[in-house]
Amino acid sequence: MPGTTSLRAALLTIAAIVLAAAPTLTLPSDAAAGSGLRVVVSCYSNPEKVRVTNVSSRSIRITKVGLIYQPTSSEPYSVSRTLSAGSSITFYSGSAASYSNRNTMTRSFIFNDDVGSSEGARVKTSSGNTYTDRCG
Repeated sequence: MPGTTSLRAALLTIAAIVLAAAPTLTLPSDAAAGSGLRVVVSCYSNPEKVRVTNVSSRSIRITKVGLIYQPTSSEPYSVSRTLSAGSSITFYSGSAASYSNRNTMTRSFIFNDDVGSSEGARVKTSSGNTYTDRCG
């Protein structure tokens, strides 16, 4: 076919330009592919829940849990829990949360139900990495 070589060369040039312009993704140390934490929130329940699962192959220390949307002056909450590989922990808030449960952060509701996916939880680790999930 006439022009096939020049078309192929043009497409390769375009591909090289696109790849060169693509941003480089740098993963945090405990968030390498397939590892780190998975956060799942239950914003509209009572108690409200922030479930954190360690999907890495090593232990990760959770230091803080807080809100994404307009955190209060008492947030983030210091939690200091170490999750071994594959384990989960749930943090609670709301009037049905029990202070006798060591994973209750507060008996006040913390999630703003009026802002949908603008709200959610932010979980920070001892290495400084942050993991989130949003309501909605």
